[in-house]
Amino acid sequence: MLKVLIVDDELAIRECMPYVIDWEAYGYTIIGQATNGQEALDMIRKEKPDLIVSDIRMPVMDGLELIETLHTTKSNIKTIILTGYDEFDYAKKAIEYKASGYLLKPVEEEELIGLLLKIRAEIEKTNNSKKVYLHHMIRIMSSGLYTMEMQPHFEEENMLREQNELYFLSVEVDDDDEMLFKTVKNSTNEEIACQIVSALTELIGKENDFCVQKEEKFSVSLIVFGELLERLRCNVSSLAEKMQKTLKELTGKSISVLVGKRAERCDLLSESRESIALCRKHKFYLKPGQNVEYEKIKSVPFNSILEDTSPITELVSVTTKGSDEEINLAVDALCRVMRENNISPESVKMYVNSLAMDLMIAADELGGSKETILFKFDMFDKLTNLHISRVGEFLKTRLKETKEYLKSLKNERFTGIIGDIVDYIYENYEKDINLSKISEKYHFNTCYLGQLFKKKVGVNFNTFLIGVRIEHAKKLLANPDLKIFEISYNVGFKDPNYFCVKFMEFEKMSPSRYRNEILQKGISSNEQNQ
Repeated sequence: MLKVLIVDDELAIRECMPYVIDWEAYGYTIIGQATNGQEALDMIRKEKPDLIVSDIRMPVMDGLELIETLHTTKSNIKTIILTGYDEFDYAKKAIEYKASGYLLKPVEEEELIGLLLKIRAEIEKTNNSKKVYLHHMIRIMSSGLYTMEMQPHFEEENMLREQNELYFLSVEVDDDDEMLFKTVKNSTNEEIACQIVSALTELIGKENDFCVQKEEKFSVSLIVFGELLERLRCNVSSLAEKMQKTLKELTGKSISVLVGKRAERCDLLSESRESIALCRKHKFYLKPGQNVEYEKIKSVPFNSILEDTSPITELVSVTTKGSDEEINLAVDALCRVMRENNISPESVKMYVNSLAMDLMIAADELGGSKETILFKFDMFDKLTNLHISRVGEFLKTRLKETKEYLKSLKNERFTGIIGDIVDYIYENYEKDINLSKISEKYHFNTCYLGQLFKKKVGVNFNTFLIGVRIEHAKKLLANPDLKIFEISYNVGFKDPNYFCVKFMEFEKMSPSRYRNEILQKGISSNEQNQ
């Protein structure tokens, strides 16, 4: 409804005007009455009417002064002048001040209706144009292209420029990543986005629909400003909660609302938009359907390095020689450690990629394809709405598939006694084992077993054993707290000097240099993620 203020010093006129016609039938509602122009200005500041119906001659401030004041302040309020036959010159003056029209007293019903219909059409046309303009302005502001120097080039009535409290809000559908696995059609996403836009428009009022934006990948954003919060009689936190509840009921999806940093000027709105990235990171360890506000999480730091990498090592171990249940337990343990240490999502991705690299090496050692492992983990980098629970689900599925692949490689390459010996080496590489002891264990002639091993595996027994030990040593070198001699003992070398010689032979660099290089790579990677 368009709001109308009646201004007249005659009580009879003020009491009569609400009953001349059915105002609501034509889209209007009378929100108050004033006895003079000054009183009207006070009410205008409070009630913000769309239309003023005013007499000309009144005490204190007459109708012409009122209209002139509105004209001078470049107000968009429409005005209708009530005039008598002897006041026609005044009416012409009012028209010069952009009055929408005048009516002769006593007011004729048909004339009033005709003028109201004309004014309503003008207001709706102006509002539609203004919405398009404001919609465009919000795009510019939130993208960071808007600066205070650009103000003179924009319309002066842009109320967004006057706001000292603005927020960028992002509506997130939490199970979005599942669509990567289920191959849901884009039309489904589009339908959900349209539902969200419609619901938000209804929630904040159609007159504010310029604040709702459809973003890329079918997400939806909302610009909230102080004046809008005042109209809705709530703060940004309660608005976000109401949005989340409404949209969850509407879509049947788990919905989160991310509230960006408060912007105190419209040219800082882009900072509010950029802060959504940090809010999205903090969703990583939260339950689906929880809202995140920048002001509440901005001081909560993420960690980039997992000091104890044994959960990663355990995952490699159970994938190469464990059961499905052991994989489940190891993945749960890793996710728990990540959560307890508040490891950043970027670092979690880095550790998962490191795990994939270890498994690629394992496949390569068994004569398999690195690309097969890479393909299984390639989709992980495409996940956007990342959450620790989905990381766990992803790893459990992919590691079980990888376990079966590695098992098939072992069956193809190492059958019979050689397969058993290879498994024994992987499980006991850190112990004091050699070809003689293995021959005795499996009741074979040492010379014959050595020849058979080289024929089946491609390298002699000692080279294979040392290679396995070196690969495990490389993983331990990533831990700066372990000394070189400790690592050599941990992987089965009795003499640290011999370990260094063999490491140089296999890797073309010393253990110390290898450690420095991988630690430096880790630091560089973390700096890029921060």
